[in-house]
Amino acid sequence: MIDINKIIQTEVNRKAFIIEIQIDVDDKYFIDEINNSLKNNNLYYTTNVKGKMTEWGAFNNNKKFLDVLTKGLEYISQFHPIAPRLTIESAWGLKIEKGDYTEKHNHRTSELSGILYLNEVSQLLVFPDLNINVKPKKGTLVIFSPWLDHFTGLNESNVTKYAIAFNFREFKNKTWRKGYL
Repeated sequence: MIDINKIIQTEVNRKAFIIEIQIDVDDKYFIDEINNSLKNNNLYYTTNVKGKMTEWGAFNNNKKFLDVLTKGLEYISQFHPIAPRLTIESAWGLKIEKGDYTEKHNHRTSELSGILYLNEVSQLLVFPDLNINVKPKKGTLVIFSPWLDHFTGLNESNVTKYAIAFNFREFKNKTWRKGYL
């Protein structure tokens, strides 16, 4: 015999955030790093990214990338509380050409998520639950609640979009390791 004790269905309101800042980046360096990484291991069209993508950890230990993130997070922390001890969980490069897109998804298992744009393109990053779009420009750093759904439509431009997406997790171990911010 099976009896249902309870069925509870309700909506739960949560605070969400999207923080967008402009930061100086060496776009040529990062675009070259993405292109070089794509020659080796890559995840072309096999994830939510329906475009060219490096392996998940391609930028986890890239000092220039970690420096950009550190500066960005230090600035953001003046206005929004951010977990004091974060470490890179994954950081991957994107090369999105004409006809490529990103399916609707989220990064629910992470503590904090974001993307660093390396050039200006017309393909918007869409956060449907908040009815907010972000237009990629060189040096745009977007940090957001990882559980927020997001996607892009088709890149209808002849301009290839370059970006580095990333996830953080809380660093709980007392021993410092590479990748800690």
